[in-house]
Amino acid sequence: MTDDSIAEGTMVGEYEIVRQIGVGGMGVVYLAVHPVIGKKVAIKVLRPEVAGDEDLVNRFVTEARSVNSIDHQNIIDVFAFGRLGDGRHYYVMEYLKGLSLEELLEKRGHLSLTEAVPIFRQIADAVDAAHDRHIIHRDLKPDNIFLVPRRSGRYRVVVLDFGIAKLNFGPHTTATGMVMGTPLYMSPEQCLGQNLDHRTDVYALGTICYRTLAGRLPFDGDSVQVVMYQQISNMPPTPSNFGSHPAVDAILLRALDKDPQQRHETLNAMVAELAAVAGMSSGARDAVHSGQGDGIPQTDDWCEITKPVNMPPKPRGKGRNRRMRPATGGTTASIAALSPIRLRGHQQSIQKVVYCPAGGILASAGDDQTVRLWSYEGRQLAVLEGHQDKVEQLCFSPYGHLLASTGGDGRVIIWSVYGGDQLRELRGHQGRVNSLVFSPDGEQLISGGADGSVRLWTVSNGNVQVLSGHTSPVRSVAFSPTGRAIASASDDRTVRLWRDDSGQRSVLTGHRRAVYSVAFSPDGQFLASGGHDGMVIVWRVRDGSSRPLVGHTGIVWHVQYSPDGQTLASASSDCTVRLWDQSGKPRVLEGHERRVRECAFSPNGRTLASVSIDGTVRLWDPESGECKHILSHSGPARSVAFTPAGDWVASSSGRASLVMTPITEVEISQARSKTG
Repeated sequence: MTDDSIAEGTMVGEYEIVRQIGVGGMGVVYLAVHPVIGKKVAIKVLRPEVAGDEDLVNRFVTEARSVNSIDHQNIIDVFAFGRLGDGRHYYVMEYLKGLSLEELLEKRGHLSLTEAVPIFRQIADAVDAAHDRHIIHRDLKPDNIFLVPRRSGRYRVVVLDFGIAKLNFGPHTTATGMVMGTPLYMSPEQCLGQNLDHRTDVYALGTICYRTLAGRLPFDGDSVQVVMYQQISNMPPTPSNFGSHPAVDAILLRALDKDPQQRHETLNAMVAELAAVAGMSSGARDAVHSGQGDGIPQTDDWCEITKPVNMPPKPRGKGRNRRMRPATGGTTASIAALSPIRLRGHQQSIQKVVYCPAGGILASAGDDQTVRLWSYEGRQLAVLEGHQDKVEQLCFSPYGHLLASTGGDGRVIIWSVYGGDQLRELRGHQGRVNSLVFSPDGEQLISGGADGSVRLWTVSNGNVQVLSGHTSPVRSVAFSPTGRAIASASDDRTVRLWRDDSGQRSVLTGHRRAVYSVAFSPDGQFLASGGHDGMVIVWRVRDGSSRPLVGHTGIVWHVQYSPDGQTLASASSDCTVRLWDQSGKPRVLEGHERRVRECAFSPNGRTLASVSIDGTVRLWDPESGECKHILSHSGPARSVAFTPAGDWVASSSGRASLVMTPITEVEISQARSKTG
C-alpha cells in the first residue's frame, strides 16, 4: 500500500474501491465494484510521482487508447477513462482472476509443447492484431501474459500492459536512444535504443517460448548491462540442450535472430511452425465451450494446462494435404559405435541426399517417387509421398523447418519437416525441374526447368515470377549470399544473372557448349560456372568480366566454393576433381576411375567429398590433396552431404544404397592405414 493510495470505499467514477491489488511502473491497480449491479472491475491509476511527467502521462493515455483500438478478446478490455480530483488519470478495465504465465512457470518450471502451443497461439493472435493496427507492444514477457481459468479447465490467455506500446510504427515516442522494456525479453535493436518495428515483438515471443519450453531464458546475468550485452552480441544456446524438443531449435533460433529481417514476419507464422512440430494443424483450433452467447467465436481462445506430456520422437501432422505414411523397416544404430549406418527404405535409385541445417534430420529423394526423412541414428522417420515421377532435387529452407522437392513431374512440393504436411504444391514448369534452391532468408524459392524457364516462387503464398530468357533447358540455379542476385545456367551456352536491387539482367557468354553448374562465392563477388566444354569460368558479378580456368579434358558437371571462398572445386567426367586457388592455379585430385558428378565441402572446409559413377565417394584433404578415405557403394554413387557439424557424411547410389558415415571413423581409419 502506497502513501497516496486510494482508500477503501472511495468512488472512482461509477465504481467503489475495494482494495489495492497491484503496483506497476506507471500505475497502481485497484479492485473496484459497481455498488448497484456488483460488477467487479480493475482500475489503473497513474502513480502520483509520475503524474507530472508529460511523457509518462502520454504513454498512460496511449495504453488505454491502444488496447481500446485493438478490440481483441485476448487483450484486456478497457471501457472507461477519466481523471481523479487531484488530476491523476485512470482507466477502468475488466477484472481478471487467475495467474500470470510467470507464476505458472515458477510452479511448473516448463510446459510441454502440446500444452504451450495453445497459449502461444492466443498471444500471437492478440499481438498480431495489435500489429494490424500499427501498434507494437514492446514489453512482452510472462508477467504480462495472464491466464484466466474457466469451468471447463481451460484458460483464456490475456495480454496485459501496453504501457510502452509504440503507435504507427513511426519514430520513438521516447528520446533518441532511450531504452524501454524488460532486458530479459528485449530484442537487440531495442537494447540499442534503435527504431523498432513489429519484429521486436517476434523476438520477445521467441524468448517467452524459449523460457516456457526449455525452462530457462536464453540470456541471463547479474545486471541489466550484462543481459543487454548478451542480447546484442551473443548467440543463444540451443534450447534442446535444456530438454526442449530438438525440432523447435531452428524455429526459436530464427525468432531470436539478431537481424530483424531474418525473423518470422508475424508471431502466428512462428507459432504455426511450433504447432506443426507438436502435430497440431495450424488451422485447427480447440472448441470454446462458452455457451453463454457472449459473441466469442468458436476458436481455441482457451487452452488447457495439464500434467507435463513427453513429446514423441517424431510428431505427425494432420493437415488435409498430408501425404505421409508411417515409416517401416528402418534401421537403428548407435552413433557412439562409430561405424557406417546403412539406411534401408528406398526401392530404387537415390538421386539426392541433404541434411537439415538445423540438425537431426537427413532427407533423401528417390526414383521410387518418395522423399524420406531419417534420424541421425538411422531411423526412418517419415515417407513423404506426392510426386508422380522420380524425385531428383531436394533443398531445406535456411532454418530447416521446410523442405522442397521436385523432379520429373515438373512439380515443386513444399513440406513441413517436423509435421510431415504437404504445405504447398507449385505448378508451372512444363517438364522436369533440374535445380531448386531456397533464398538465404527462406522467403523465396527458385527453380530451373527443362522448359527453359527460371521461376521465382514466394514461399508463403505460391506466387511466381517467371524469369525469361533462356532458350534451352536450365541445368542449375543459385542465389547470391545476400539473396539479391540470381544466377542460372543453361544448355543454350549462357549464364544469366538477375539483380533484384537494380532489375538488371546480364547474359554471360563464354562457354562453347551447355553450362551445367553455377555457384556464387561466399562473399557474393564472384560466380563460377562449369559446362560441357570442359571449361570453368569465374565471373565478376559487378561487371560480368570473366576469367577461364583451363585444365579439365572432359565435361565439368559441378562447381563448388569452399566455405572461406579461397578455393573453387570442380568435378569432371575426366575422372578428376580440381581445386583452383584465387590465382587460378589448380591442384588435381586423381583416383576415381569414372566420371565425377558432384563434390561438396564440409562446413569447416577441411574435407572435400567427391561422388563418382564408379561407385565410390572419396573424402579428400583439400590442403594436401590426399585422399583420406573411400566409401564404396554397390552402384553408381549419386549424391553426398555433410551434417551441419561436419561430423557425418551421407552418400547415396543408383542401387537404392544410402549410407551415413561418421567423419571420426574416417579419421580413425586413415590413422590406422598409416600405422598399419
